[in-house]
Amino acid sequence: MQVRVVLLEVHRVLDAQRVEGIDLLAPEATPIIIADRSLAARTPRFATLLAWAYPLPHFWRLSGTATAMSDVEDFETVEVVTETVRHLGGPTEGAALRRWLAEHFVRVDEALLATAKERHRLMLASMDAQVGVVLYTAQAPFAECRAALDADPEIDRDEPTEKERGEGFAEARDWFDDNSSTTAGRKLLGRILLGQAFWRIEATGAARLAALRERFEQRLGKRMRFDRERRDDVGSRLAMEMPEPDQALVPPRLLQRPMQVEFSTSRVSVTTPLGSKADIEAHFMREYLRDYADHPVPALDGKTPRQAAGDPALRKKLLHLIKPIVRRIDEANLRTRRTDDINGLLRELGLAEIDFPPPPRRAPPPKLPDDEGDYPDEAVPDGVAARRASPPLPPGPLSDEEVSERMHHALAGFATAAAAIAELTASGATLLEDVEALAEGLLAEGEYGFLISFLLHGWFALVPPGTRAPELDYEAMVAELGRELARVPSWMVGGPSETMNNLTSGSRQPALLLSLMAEMFEGSANAPKKLRPDPEVMISMIAILKIVINEVDRALRAR
Repeated sequence: MQVRVVLLEVHRVLDAQRVEGIDLLAPEATPIIIADRSLAARTPRFATLLAWAYPLPHFWRLSGTATAMSDVEDFETVEVVTETVRHLGGPTEGAALRRWLAEHFVRVDEALLATAKERHRLMLASMDAQVGVVLYTAQAPFAECRAALDADPEIDRDEPTEKERGEGFAEARDWFDDNSSTTAGRKLLGRILLGQAFWRIEATGAARLAALRERFEQRLGKRMRFDRERRDDVGSRLAMEMPEPDQALVPPRLLQRPMQVEFSTSRVSVTTPLGSKADIEAHFMREYLRDYADHPVPALDGKTPRQAAGDPALRKKLLHLIKPIVRRIDEANLRTRRTDDINGLLRELGLAEIDFPPPPRRAPPPKLPDDEGDYPDEAVPDGVAARRASPPLPPGPLSDEEVSERMHHALAGFATAAAAIAELTASGATLLEDVEALAEGLLAEGEYGFLISFLLHGWFALVPPGTRAPELDYEAMVAELGRELARVPSWMVGGPSETMNNLTSGSRQPALLLSLMAEMFEGSANAPKKLRPDPEVMISMIAILKIVINEVDRALRAR
């Protein structure tokens, strides 16, 4: 009788069973304790959930579905909810708001999802993600052209890849834009490949390619003759491929400032070895946080976080910016099992209101959930054989509409990624073990963790929760992955349409693959710059996604 809708902002993970937070819909916003093992196993600080909950004498419990809220620039989470409710015609204050949310929870959930998709689509459409390649024909001896190029202090030597050597390029150079470089490193403008007959310049971003081409032609002059240019606008193409959400559900105010994404690469020098890639990422995150307090931030009216912390008019904005950083560090610690801590920065800025202890070191959650969605203290006997088989797929690949519908419901029943992984294990699936083996040598541990969420979404779009997992052929996936990686050079050949055909060629579920790719690009864009997967790594991830989807499709149809 006391079940109600809450907008839970997690502040502390107390132990393996309990988290503490506040209900942002409650005027008093007093702390409440939620007892939920799956939530405690995977939740970072300042995760926000729109959920059903009910109070018990010593703690609260979650019930049913919980929707993870996405960040919307310039809007607090509670403002996102109230603006959505206002757009849908509901009240925005007091007990009437909570009652209306209870009566229209599914509609609100659909509106939040539609808003996130539209913001994602607008982000892709606006970002400068053109991949540009320009070919030149040498008009002077190779040594003369190379000497003219190397005279520029912004150019460093690099090594061509085996593929590039096979194309006839003997040497490579990186061209840096030292005018825009910072203490975080030299910003890469583009890459030059040197051959006896042809030279090639490459850059990501239309503005960066234009600048690189201008500098290259000024430096080489008549020694080079322009041959041809090819561009692929990845962002616009992905935006066009995305199914458009129901615009009637999307509040216009929440679309006023979609996230702006800039692709860039910087090179930094380190004096001592930093260990694994996870260690390198952690090192640069610490460097970023060390300098963060005194760097001007456009969202803070150009002031530094230290200045904003002492300005009552800007302090609220600062808190809104810092919370997602805290959350991402907690999420990274979960993936890497590290204990990196941001609380020193919070204390340096005097942000006592969000200075909560970091989550305790957490072991991987047990394998199988019980009927209440929690993890039992002891292992539960294997019940895979008693499950019904996964339903067959319709003839042919799924349409865009079918993929959108399946993706919407795929993870709806899981409050956390831990719950989804537990269901995957309970179904008898070998997906995680197979992919971990496939990714060995291709992905670092943190990159593998980044990929898992998209694999889970794709899996449950094809294999409904509660059913028995299809049996995957690992050896077949190994062979197919080798063939796909060999095809990678051909993916970006031709114009946008041809590139998309190359990318999805051989996919048994092209619409699903494109949808997961769009999610992956968004996830990468939302990560801190120093934690984003490299473009080469993203290519390996797409190849793994493709072959896993193909194998699941084959296994389901073979039943």
